[in-house]
Amino acid sequence: QRLEGELTPGTVTLIEAFDEHLYVVDRQQNQILRYASINGSYNGPARPYFAQESVPQLQTALDVSVDERLYLLLGNGTLGAYFGGTEDLSFSVQGLPSTEFRPTVMAVEPDPETGRIYLGDPQHERIFALDKKGHFLYQYRLPNEALKHLEVLAVNETPHVLYLIAENRLYAAPIPESTP
Repeated sequence: QRLEGELTPGTVTLIEAFDEHLYVVDRQQNQILRYASINGSYNGPARPYFAQESVPQLQTALDVSVDERLYLLLGNGTLGAYFGGTEDLSFSVQGLPSTEFRPTVMAVEPDPETGRIYLGDPQHERIFALDKKGHFLYQYRLPNEALKHLEVLAVNETPHVLYLIAENRLYAAPIPESTP
């Protein structure tokens, strides 16, 4: 299937699907394009997710995830949450045990209230878990330097596990059902 719009090669580098919508990060247009599913296909025109005056700098976007909110991880290590194209001011990353944290990958559990957000920082060899308001819950570390080569995070609900790929290996970490 070909998506409508002026999508030139190399400008779309991130994509996410949620609730019969497809979200495409178009760096050249500095916009997230939202496609609605029509009978299982994305044949219609895209709608911009952000109003033009409130678009973050998507050229540095590292990762995107959607539940009812859209989460955007930027190259400067900041994580923003947006609802309906505007910044969700109730979301703020807080309580991190260290100010030296520069995440490059993210995974988000789908439940908009009780799910968790996982941010991986290869440089400092850790993964932080946050609640959906941005409050620090706990962290993962590995005994060797495998997290220096962290490439991707993924979450599975059954079994409740955080998966990560580092050094061409798949790791699985059980997710605690309640915060420690």
